Formats: sequence, C-alpha cells, structure tokens
Amino acid sequence: MSRRLLTLLASIPLASLVGCTSPPPRDSDATTREARSAASAYWEATLTRCGEYSYSGDNFQITQYKDFDYTLRDLPLTKTDRDSGVVWRMRTAVRPGTPYRVWDQARKSWAGNWSNVGIAGWSAEIENWKGKIFYSGATEIEATAYQPKRFDCSRVPQ
Repeated sequence: MSRRLLTLLASIPLASLVGCTSPPPRDSDATTREARSAASAYWEATLTRCGEYSYSGDNFQITQYKDFDYTLRDLPLTKTDRDSGVVWRMRTAVRPGTPYRVWDQARKSWAGNWSNVGIAGWSAEIENWKGKIFYSGATEIEATAYQPKRFDCSRVPQ
C-alpha cells in the first residue's frame, strides 16, 4: 500500500468505514447504579425485614431468609429491544447460598433446618424502557405501580 493511501485511510474516521450500525455505548457506571437501585427497590418491596430476618409470605407459606442478598446480571439487548426503546435489561435473583427456611402450617413449626437457595432461585427481570423502570415476571409491571402484598411482622411464628 502506498504512503498516500495509508495517510488518506488514517484521516477517515473508523465509524464511517464500518457503517456505524452499532448503538452508542452505555454508560456502564450509571446503568449499574440505576439497575442496583431498581433491584434494591424490588427486593425491599418484595421482602419485609422483621428483626434480624427478611420474610416473604402469604396465607399459604411463610419463608424466612437469613443474611439476605441478591445478584444482578446484565442481559443482552437485541436490535429490536434497542429500536423499541429498551435502554438496559438486568436479572436480579436471590443470591445462591442464601439461607432460608419455610414455616410448616400443619405442624406449626419451621420445616427442617436452614437450606441454601439454589442456583435457580427466585428472580425477576428489570429493564429501563424509554426512561421508565419495569419489573418483569409473569407480567410486566411498571415500578411505580409495583405494590406487592407486604408481609405483616406480627405473623412471624414464635
């Protein structure tokens, strides 16, 4: 290749040579902060802290978590996602190994010893779509509308 051609090629921005079809890079720090905030809000709304433990439950089952923690994983976006306005998508899950136990309603006692949450534990998808945060599970729920039934601490078995 001649020197002139190399000089000419060096003066052309690389993006114009490749067509610049990829989306602009995400601000990973801001995305991570926003996703962590959304995941924390999800778990705080889903679980109730009563003393040293966190609880979830309804009329059929009470689950007690010790040292509750969660994970957050970036999920890839498709071109269709980006074109429709999805800015980022993450999956949050109960951290594998988190100790938990379930109240046995029939026996009126905790069922067995503490178990550890497995790799396929409770999880939810969170996404930023056009600047709004949505939680996905069986249905998509806008974060501002997400109001799960809170666990009443007076129901903690003694």
